[in-house]
Amino acid sequence: MAGRSKVTVRFEAAPVSEVAAVFGLRVIRADADADQRRGFPGSGRSPGLSGLAQSGNPRYHRYMSEPLVPQKSPIVKKMEPGTYYWCSCGRSANQPFCDGSHKGSGFTPKAFTAEKDGPAYLCGCKHSKNAPFCDGSHQAL
Repeated sequence: MAGRSKVTVRFEAAPVSEVAAVFGLRVIRADADADQRRGFPGSGRSPGLSGLAQSGNPRYHRYMSEPLVPQKSPIVKKMEPGTYYWCSCGRSANQPFCDGSHKGSGFTPKAFTAEKDGPAYLCGCKHSKNAPFCDGSHQAL
């Protein structure tokens, strides 16, 4: 196979950014000072694979294949006519609406338009086949 090179990385000694590059992951930097105190890149010590894409670690995450499930029931909202952006990743602190927390996750918000005043039953589990509206998919989770 001409033109292809084999990449070898020794995980226990490799910086997080090198490991991320091998697997096509993206390292998200949130607090460089805190990272230095913990021994992350730039501090002279390498955390190796331990600092990469761990669940519960918001500083490092990778492309998500499944959304988070904020709740297993619909979210009832009183809607007024206008355009809204429904959170599809489950990371938003402003459920069921997008707050930009999806960045780097591979998910994008779903735009929808409310035509009239009234209640809307929006999907809270992020698995609806009729997003952004609830279709009962949460019952199978």
